[in-house]
Amino acid sequence: MSNTRISWVDYTWNPWIGCSKVSQGCRRCYIETPLRNQGREPFQGPIRCTGTWRNPERWNQNALHLQSCKRVLVGTMSDFFHEGADEWRAEAWETIHRCQALDWFILTKRPECVRERLPANWGEGYPNVWLGVTVERQSYVGRIDTIWDNLAANYFVVAEPLLGTVTFGDRIDKVDWVIAGCESWKGDFRTHMSNSWVRSIRDECDWAGVPFFLKQRYVDGVRKFDGEFDGVIRQDFPRSRRLPTSFR
Repeated sequence: MSNTRISWVDYTWNPWIGCSKVSQGCRRCYIETPLRNQGREPFQGPIRCTGTWRNPERWNQNALHLQSCKRVLVGTMSDFFHEGADEWRAEAWETIHRCQALDWFILTKRPECVRERLPANWGEGYPNVWLGVTVERQSYVGRIDTIWDNLAANYFVVAEPLLGTVTFGDRIDKVDWVIAGCESWKGDFRTHMSNSWVRSIRDECDWAGVPFFLKQRYVDGVRKFDGEFDGVIRQDFPRSRRLPTSFR
């Protein structure tokens, strides 16, 4: 059973919550409201969670039972590579490495911090880990180069909240999956995502043979999650590179 409304993964895992703002995509970060409602300051760095650390073992057992990889997005309420989580990250890596029936998607806006925060046994990358960066507008497309400098089995890009035109150029060859979506902030302060921005990313992905997933967009003021764009459902998943031995 999924624990998330994020349609491109099955689960979300937050070993810590809280972050700090680093770029334009952080301006209206969605973690602000729920954390303030809990009486927490959302942008003064991470705080370790107490009730989430055992969840991956349960999800892993479920995936083994079903003989099917399940996708987990790490750090929806923080950034996995935030320096404030250094004391807990090794334990998180151990959990990720142990749960081999799960595909782990680790998204960051801090790709320059990744190399020094990889585990000692990383080698050429854990086969069940995807490293990804947020590219909310063209000025951040260089994050792809930075994350690609770290050896990994898979790379992905999240163009959400999409705040302007993004052109990948040759960088598209470094990417295994692209997810796009609008800013979810309600009201007039929201950046309205242009169809031309989405169309440009979709066309680059199609040209390069990279799966493209449209997570959300607004239609007549209503947020839609069906992935429909130009009359076609565009919620494409990459083929799993995992071997059946993952389930033995």
